[in-house]
Amino acid sequence: MKVLCKFCGADFHSPNKEYTECQCGNTDHSQFVFSENETPAVPEAQMMYEIKYNLVFEGRKSQPQHDQVTQDVVDRIQKNERGYYHDLEIIRELGMQDTSLLKTWYEIGLKNYWIAGAWDPKFTIDSFAECKTLGYLLKMLKHGNWSLGSAFYYRNLCFINQVNGGDEWLIIKDDVDFESYSCGRVLESNPFKLVKDIYRYLTAPTDKLKDYEFMKSIEVPEEIELDGCIYRDEVKIAEARLKMYFDVTLDQSIEVHKKQLARAEIMKGKHKQFVTYLKYKGYKVDDTKVSKTYHLNELPINAINEDGTLNEDRFAWSVKDYEIDGDYVTVFYALAEFIRDLTLDYNWEVVYVD
Repeated sequence: MKVLCKFCGADFHSPNKEYTECQCGNTDHSQFVFSENETPAVPEAQMMYEIKYNLVFEGRKSQPQHDQVTQDVVDRIQKNERGYYHDLEIIRELGMQDTSLLKTWYEIGLKNYWIAGAWDPKFTIDSFAECKTLGYLLKMLKHGNWSLGSAFYYRNLCFINQVNGGDEWLIIKDDVDFESYSCGRVLESNPFKLVKDIYRYLTAPTDKLKDYEFMKSIEVPEEIELDGCIYRDEVKIAEARLKMYFDVTLDQSIEVHKKQLARAEIMKGKHKQFVTYLKYKGYKVDDTKVSKTYHLNELPINAINEDGTLNEDRFAWSVKDYEIDGDYVTVFYALAEFIRDLTLDYNWEVVYVD
């Protein structure tokens, strides 16, 4: 009988079934040893849906949840035995769940030192959740604080968390594990970098995934379209659109020009961090405005007047326009005033527009 050590994945045999110590030193066989015959069956594929709903706990209503779930989850929400779920909306069917690679990914996960040691909950074949779109995968990876062994997959790419409550994901394509990636950290600072890397992973043949030079040579378009969505380097675009505020004109004396150039270089460095900071904080930047969408619970006290209009005096920056849509308010700030007035937490000089 073939026996695998769940701790390191090594094969070892014992004719009389009195298991000896594994080469990794594991002796806790009740916890870490299993036979091939005990490999669990792959769950039956279910229909998947995109849904919205609200959670209410102890009288407090959460922000609307927007998830991709299987039929059994929809059934559980509809039963609502504990009364937590409200306002379920099934937006659309996403097609049948793809379970064709679950057994392969599960076995690879068990051979990983950290994943195999997952305990709360244990790593099982039910630990995998499919993401039907790249956008939803990015949302899950950015969420953070996932338990050890949590796993998400998109197409034939699988991400399994290797750190309890952390952010280090084992990446597998088909039957090849090839990368360990801090997805959440990258998504905070430069989301398009992870999108580009995923594009490369999807494009590359499995036998080239560990070939650094080959992976680096894969050309990535400026705009990546997946699942009907276009992904762009928003930080780069925002920087290009705003660079006019830091350009140096040439019709100046050499000394003035040098001083202006030195100042501009400093400000460009700060500006790059500034735009990244805005993106991280959830702001959207375009040619003339900075905007952010807030849930009503996030707004300052008395931000909405009795007549339903926005009380602009409750905001720190000059409000150019706003839109109220149900429980959400999108506030548009005047770009020049916003940049001029906002001083970041890093004790920078005030970034301003001439």
